[in-house]
Amino acid sequence: MFAALGNSPELVQVFDRQWNNFDGENDPLEDIKILHYTSMNHQPHLKYALPRLESSGQNHWFDGEVIPHWRQDVVDLFDDLYNRSIENDYDVSDYVPDTIINFDKQSQKGYINAHQFVKLYILKSSLINRDRLHH
Repeated sequence: MFAALGNSPELVQVFDRQWNNFDGENDPLEDIKILHYTSMNHQPHLKYALPRLESSGQNHWFDGEVIPHWRQDVVDLFDDLYNRSIENDYDVSDYVPDTIINFDKQSQKGYINAHQFVKLYILKSSLINRDRLHH
């Protein structure tokens, strides 16, 4: 993808990064329009999903080490939205399909979070946009 975009800079558009904010970055929550959790280890939903699945004899596809997200305000936001959903009768069990298909997948044990990819993506995007502005 980077090669294709690098050869066609006219396809790259500059947009407010708050529309795809990675893990809160260093921004106040009120400025973020879409929050993208990039690291599977740090997913706030895992503290709900893992026990729920275990109680039904299932495993989550992510079997790597679970690590608390480094921004407590991001976790608090997720928890607040999750709890408000439950309070308004939107329960996860309402969205579970009748038939669950088990599939083999590569283990995530030893997974190293996505932050290195995100840093590379941001750097390459910045370079492409810089080059577009100077040509």
